[in-house]
Amino acid sequence: MSKRTISVQFVESSWFLLIAGCVIITNLIFMVVEAANPGAKQNLRVIDHMMLCFYIFELIGRVSLHGRLYFHVPLRSLAWNMLDLSVVLAGVLDQWLLPLLDVDTDKGPFLRVVLQCLRCLRLARVLKIIRIFIDSDLSWTESAKFQSFISCVIMFNALLMGMETDWAWGGWFYIEQVLLAIYIFELSVRLKRDGCTFFSLSNCDFAWNILDLVIVLSSIIDSWIVPLFTLVQKSMFPTDGARSSHAGKPVLAR
Repeated sequence: MSKRTISVQFVESSWFLLIAGCVIITNLIFMVVEAANPGAKQNLRVIDHMMLCFYIFELIGRVSLHGRLYFHVPLRSLAWNMLDLSVVLAGVLDQWLLPLLDVDTDKGPFLRVVLQCLRCLRLARVLKIIRIFIDSDLSWTESAKFQSFISCVIMFNALLMGMETDWAWGGWFYIEQVLLAIYIFELSVRLKRDGCTFFSLSNCDFAWNILDLVIVLSSIIDSWIVPLFTLVQKSMFPTDGARSSHAGKPVLAR
């Protein structure tokens, strides 16, 4: 094994995959924030650039690790690799090259459509979390420490809903998004571990599993899917002065 291969071997490690997953989830949260509050887009521009730099760093690391094999792999892996490459190239073109060249998209409908497609392709970054989840070793989630952590998160969520009714603060929205991401991760781990038995009537936790699934799915639709749909709609069919009426709400009641 060459020194070059050893130097970038970390891109396949569990800790780096965990960091990449956190970056993607954070990216999703900020995209939701931008959809719910278009005025915040300017304030989040620096963070968007930092995340794009991370995606470029990850892509370069993977290409350096695998070399030519990056493009000569089974069809399933090749599809994921092409997705990573497309998302990074679209981000570079949308966030860096077009502003640098000062391209006026209002001069031609073709350029406007291309720019809209590039911005919608940002949503494909969310699919990367599926690959990370499948490839990662998540055996540590079965430990007592992780279960205790989830219990603490649930108790904090209950306190949070009480505090939201007493104190008006814009930061509650961001905390809710983090809590929702934790619940999604915990539910996904259980689904990956139990498989079809998660929905089996013979499972002693069947009722709780269905309840958790319904709560998490409803929170995803309310907090993420609706704002993301609004973001796509605005990107494909922009209107002047359009504003989203979606507001932050308590995430879960577990």
